[in-house]
Amino acid sequence: MTLADHYEAFKAQLARGILANKVSDVVRYNGDTAVRDNYAVLYPGAPKREDDRFTVINSVLSDSLFRYDVRYVGTSVAAVLLWQQRGQENLIPEGGVHLSVQGRRCEPIRLVDPVEEGAYEHDRDANLFFVDETYEFMSRRA
Repeated sequence: MTLADHYEAFKAQLARGILANKVSDVVRYNGDTAVRDNYAVLYPGAPKREDDRFTVINSVLSDSLFRYDVRYVGTSVAAVLLWQQRGQENLIPEGGVHLSVQGRRCEPIRLVDPVEEGAYEHDRDANLFFVDETYEFMSRRA
């Protein structure tokens, strides 16, 4: 069980259907120009180690709250809306998704208030539309 294991499990869950092979670790560029395409960017965050007592010393095996930001990028408003919808269907379907991470028991992924405004934005230079969403899940010892 590593931080990378959690990240890869989340990325694999996101990269299904039309998002297969379209989830990147960074905004895609060709030289100095942003690539005009539909894709998602996954930003990992450091886990928040949580134990139920204030006096306990945290460890890598502690209960951990993982929070990831996803930026959906599209060549049009309709494209960004479609990618956002498919991303939500992959990550927060009815009944929830429990990621599979060896040695851990993960709670269902939740959509939370975004770190940024969460509004749809337009990059005039690249002529791309995008929206950010924040997802989180708790990982506990199995």
